[in-house]
Amino acid sequence: MIGGDRDHLFAAAKGEKNESLRADAIRQLGLVHAPDQLHQLYQSETSPNVKKDILQAFFLSGDAKFLAEVAQTDKDPEIRRTAIHNLGLIGNDDSRQALLNIYNKETDRENKETVLNSMPTLSSLSPAAKKIPNSRRPRFPSLLSCIPKRPATT
Repeated sequence: MIGGDRDHLFAAAKGEKNESLRADAIRQLGLVHAPDQLHQLYQSETSPNVKKDILQAFFLSGDAKFLAEVAQTDKDPEIRRTAIHNLGLIGNDDSRQALLNIYNKETDRENKETVLNSMPTLSSLSPAAKKIPNSRRPRFPSLLSCIPKRPATT
């Protein structure tokens, strides 16, 4: 979309009957940094799938604050996981600190795992990240283990 006309995008995101076009309008709102419109959509939305689209748009706009809020307060664990995942994709210091705070407060095991998987570079976090036990940190295979081994030749 050229021009980023927020009013038309917002109207399409609210009222478009075609799910694909509606999802595109929501993503575009994220790309044109329209957090007020996205927040309005999120508050009035009941469909979990559309809420997930809106959370992705918040990632596209770089809004770590709203994603952290949803990750900590939404009643639906799956919606919280989506917010956590998108928060990890932002990858700045604020989002990393928010993920650490969420991990410390979260009670849902799957959500705790999602937080850990959203923080692959714990070393770049503040020293407080060291509070996460080694046994709970995500494990990534070494690059060498991903290379297929050649059969031995005689």
